[in-house]
Amino acid sequence: GDEELQRILFRVVEEIEKKPDSYQQMVHSLMTEFFLILLRRGTNEEKSGRLPPIDLRYYWQIEPALHMIRRNYSQRITLEELAGACGMSKYHFCRIFYQCTDLTAMQCLMEYRLKVANHLLLHTNKNLTEIAQDCGFPDQGYFSRCYKKFYQISPLQHRKAVR
Repeated sequence: GDEELQRILFRVVEEIEKKPDSYQQMVHSLMTEFFLILLRRGTNEEKSGRLPPIDLRYYWQIEPALHMIRRNYSQRITLEELAGACGMSKYHFCRIFYQCTDLTAMQCLMEYRLKVANHLLLHTNKNLTEIAQDCGFPDQGYFSRCYKKFYQISPLQHRKAVR
């Protein structure tokens, strides 16, 4: 029921549907504005003294790590590299990252890889070995185990079920 937030979300949808030049930057900017408005207003839980499970106050500090994950998920990424991208010590980075996302940085990386892999699995004809390599998994067996643990179905069974 919030007109200002609805206006932003409608603009995001419009940008994604029309895909004008630099639409990704515009979507990123609009979503940043959306979250900043939410943070500024606070939540009912904060006003009542209960904090929400995920704390977005420090999101801007971990955004470089999230960007690094999105751009380099297919490569080996270390915790030290992610922390360095944010200009933090490894320990401070881990604490802030978990506070903002309710995930460890390595869990976030794994989830991102699995979501990309799921997209490739369902929308391409690549075999599992190619998908595993494209998504930064050391081998197809490890990829299949991680996929099954995350989605509760093996990659091949998932592909067959969808097709």
